[in-house]
Amino acid sequence: MLGGMDISSTQIDTKGFQSLLSLVGNTANDSFDLYYGLFMYNPNATEELERMERSFDEVKRTLFKRLHDIAREQIMAQPAEEAGAPGRSARDLVLASADGESDAESSSGEEDAGGAEALGREGGAAAGRQ
Repeated sequence: MLGGMDISSTQIDTKGFQSLLSLVGNTANDSFDLYYGLFMYNPNATEELERMERSFDEVKRTLFKRLHDIAREQIMAQPAEEAGAPGRSARDLVLASADGESDAESSSGEEDAGGAEALGREGGAAAGRQ
C-alpha cells in the first residue's frame, strides 16, 4: 500500500515521515504472497485491518471537519459586498434572514442583535424537538 503511494523525501521531513520512508523501503519488495499468507494464517488479521480502516477514517473525518470549519469561518467573515449587500458581513446577512429581515431592511448597515437572539431561540427549539 505505501509503496504504491510513490512517497519520497522532502526538505521538511519530520522524524515520523523519515520512519515511514524507512518502512516503505523495508517492505517495498515484499511479495503479495507474503501478505496473503499473513492474512490467511493470522487469526487477528481481519480485526487488525478493520482497526486500521477505522483509524484512517477517523483521520479523514477530522481533517475534513477542520477544513469545513475553516471554510465556514471564511465565508461568514466574507465582506457583504461579495455576498451582494454592501456594508454588511455574510454573518450579518445570515442572522438577518433568520430574523425575517428583508434585503431592503438589511441595507441600513446596523448590527442586528435580534437576529442572533432569534437564531438562538430557533436553534434551541429545534434541539428540543429532536
